[in-house]
Amino acid sequence: MKIDYIGKCKIGIARDEAFCFYYEDNIKVLEKMGAEIIYFSPLYDKKLPEGLYGIIFYGGYPELYIEKLSKNERFIHSLQKAYENNIPLMAECGGYMYISKSIDNIKSASLIEGSAYMINKLQNFGYINVTSQKDSMIFKKNEIIKAHEFHYSKMDNECNDCFMQKPSSTKNWTGAKIEDNLYAGYPHLYYLGNLNIAKRFIEKALNYKTDNL
Repeated sequence: MKIDYIGKCKIGIARDEAFCFYYEDNIKVLEKMGAEIIYFSPLYDKKLPEGLYGIIFYGGYPELYIEKLSKNERFIHSLQKAYENNIPLMAECGGYMYISKSIDNIKSASLIEGSAYMINKLQNFGYINVTSQKDSMIFKKNEIIKAHEFHYSKMDNECNDCFMQKPSSTKNWTGAKIEDNLYAGYPHLYYLGNLNIAKRFIEKALNYKTDNL
């Protein structure tokens, strides 16, 4: 599969014990498109790295570390400032939980409305088709993206910007929050399934870079 170079930009990716689930292929796609990957730790770092033009939180287990994550207020403040400045942001599953208001009633990064809470039953496990209900940073309206879900949590005040359906059954539901600079939801996206996901994110990061030179 041919992957075109888009442009050079620094993309920050959360990686530590709390954020340890990601597709290596996704990172390789971003790098081939021009991303310089800068890893950071919401557990240990006191602020985001300097000079980022996009931020990604993949999955993991933030619920196991939420007390320590919550206490790292300086890091959260730097993340909130970047988000308020409209930096492009993707947050999947554990990342989605982290940027919510709280996890099991312990304050989290509070970038979006809604709070996560843990339950005992696996939710919406397996492959799904995600259909966007509006244009956004990485989706076009009515575009169908193949994705995967695996989580033991729910979000109250869930956003409903995407329609999810099991490809082999009639089970369906809505969820995720998508905006001009945001993707936040439980589905894990696989870039090789649709290179436009990564392409649009890199393009948005490059626009952000230009606006902040």
